[in-house]
Amino acid sequence: MLDRGIMQTVKKTRGQMVSDNIWFSFAAFLFVSFLGFTLGKGEAWGKFAWAAYFAGWVPPLGMLVWHAIRNKKINDGASVIFGILAVFGVVCWLNHSDTFPL
Repeated sequence: MLDRGIMQTVKKTRGQMVSDNIWFSFAAFLFVSFLGFTLGKGEAWGKFAWAAYFAGWVPPLGMLVWHAIRNKKINDGASVIFGILAVFGVVCWLNHSDTFPL
């Protein structure tokens, strides 16, 4: 017989679910950027991929500011999210610096 106490889940509020989804939405932008870098050929695709990469910074930075303004606890995975974004940017810059927009 299973212990029912272990199987219970904590129901999140709608605000918490939205917050979690915004925090982790950067992954979709990185996926699009990765596709642009690997499948696209030419300078236009490179600029598109960089735009998608930089757009991926907007949701986590927005949530960081939102949590700071509201004095709420920042998501535990925030440092991992920003680390992934930074590492992805460095790797892409090393491989595709010719299309870097600056």
